[in-house]
Amino acid sequence: MKNKSSVVFATASFALCLSFVESAAADSASKNSESADSRTESDIASYAKEFGTSIDEAARRSRILAARGNLAIDLRNEFESRFAGSYLEHVPDLRIVVRLTGNSPVSSRLAVNDEGSIPIAFLTDARATLEELEAALDAHQKALYSKIPALQGLYADERTGDIVLVVHAPEVESKAY
Repeated sequence: MKNKSSVVFATASFALCLSFVESAAADSASKNSESADSRTESDIASYAKEFGTSIDEAARRSRILAARGNLAIDLRNEFESRFAGSYLEHVPDLRIVVRLTGNSPVSSRLAVNDEGSIPIAFLTDARATLEELEAALDAHQKALYSKIPALQGLYADERTGDIVLVVHAPEVESKAY
């Protein structure tokens, strides 16, 4: 076996009490401050290629996303007690997906701004809120780093609610922890 460096991503569920999330609100606010003018033609062309859209559609999506303001923060605040995460989907169409705990449905809606609109879809039945995941991480992060010496980082995958452990493994095979 070659002594080749690789990164192994391992996921664990909330049941294992592992969690981490970068502040979605801070990240969203930072991304939202980007103006449509700051997008270069190269960025738009890259987006179009990656997501299979026309250049015009990529430019339209870029303008809509740049104008969304504090939408992510507002959604997090509106559903604070149930908020399990949110993310953008780009294929087949641009939309925001909000994950919620509990089984009470929330109707889809349309967020409208000066540049257009973004559909918002709500998925229910998430296992834990983002706040619960953050609390579990706070309680166990130190132990995880001490028990897994190659641990490089961890975070909550807002699409799945899983916890991702980023482990540097100098060997192709990794040790199970």
